[in-house]
Amino acid sequence: MAARRPPQLVQLVYASTAAHDLSEADLESLADESRRRHEAAELTGLLLHQGDDFFGVIEGPERSLMARMEQLITDPRHARLRVLREEPIARRRFENWSYGTLPRKVPGATSAEAFILSLARRLK
Repeated sequence: MAARRPPQLVQLVYASTAAHDLSEADLESLADESRRRHEAAELTGLLLHQGDDFFGVIEGPERSLMARMEQLITDPRHARLRVLREEPIARRRFENWSYGTLPRKVPGATSAEAFILSLARRLK
């Protein structure tokens, strides 16, 4: 009998826009809910919030990650969800799920999408 291989790890970087204004309590609830769901699905990552935008990096077994993305795509709190990058990874970069808020956008500043892509690449 052949040894069973561990599931392929995948890292997915995405961006979305809040479908409506979210209060601080809404954001805390969203972060707690994400933490619980990701832990149960063996997913790790990073979620950043800036103004009306969300930027996320999710990593874990491909099947769990795709199931989670299906949930996010249908979540009424998200609009215009776009996958910025998806690729297999040899090991996790975000062992502990974390959530952070970035300062509001500053005119002329580097785009937050470029920032999150750069961060994910540097942590490869």
